[in-house]
Amino acid sequence: LCMIRKTGEFGILKGRAFPIYSTLPCAGLGPASYARVVPNAKILYKGLTDFANSAFEDFRQLDAEIKAYIISTSYQLFYVLDGAYRAVHYFPHDNTLFLSYTCYINREALATFLDDCPHELNRKDAIGEIEKNINGSERPTKKLFKKVKPLDKEFLGLLGLAIWNNELLTMNGKLENLALINREAILKELQTMYKHEGKMDYATRLGELLCLLVNIEVRLPEKNGVPAKEDLEVYRLMNLFNEA
Repeated sequence: LCMIRKTGEFGILKGRAFPIYSTLPCAGLGPASYARVVPNAKILYKGLTDFANSAFEDFRQLDAEIKAYIISTSYQLFYVLDGAYRAVHYFPHDNTLFLSYTCYINREALATFLDDCPHELNRKDAIGEIEKNINGSERPTKKLFKKVKPLDKEFLGLLGLAIWNNELLTMNGKLENLALINREAILKELQTMYKHEGKMDYATRLGELLCLLVNIEVRLPEKNGVPAKEDLEVYRLMNLFNEA
């Protein structure tokens, strides 16, 4: 998944290079820009489908329509989890966030975010609306990650739970059962890992991880991979993200 995203995002640069900043903690990162948001989101969607196919046999056996539904319900949660985890890893001491695998956003990057936007718009109002939505969901999520500090294997477990997310538990029949079975399997794998590491009070740690996941879900401003209706209408009024 990481390779798909990195290769795909570099591929759409079309010969343009990221600005080089000596203070960046990792080569290949650059400031986010408007023109890359939608293409990078599509890359993640495809990569997430491939990830689920490779990680879960139950998912591989589903038809394309059901797969698309599962990915649509998990996309935004997966996106926020991944972005917060990597932001804490690469930028632990400031408010920098990730908008994609290679693109970060902070106050400095936000000032130039709309430089490649092809639409006529009120830049000040548009930037203010984008910053408001980021501050309302992604920055609080980064703070939650810094508090809980999931390890790599715990983070993989969270990603799996994001795919078999709570929304699927509201479905009747086969899909609900698949979600329950896979969620239980993920939690059992985490329990086994804790036992091998000698951590007998693993119930407390699992509770922390599940609370982290729930707290992130309730902060999500988007549903099924698209902005909430009111946010989407505001963006459209500002002539933003009509390409999505």
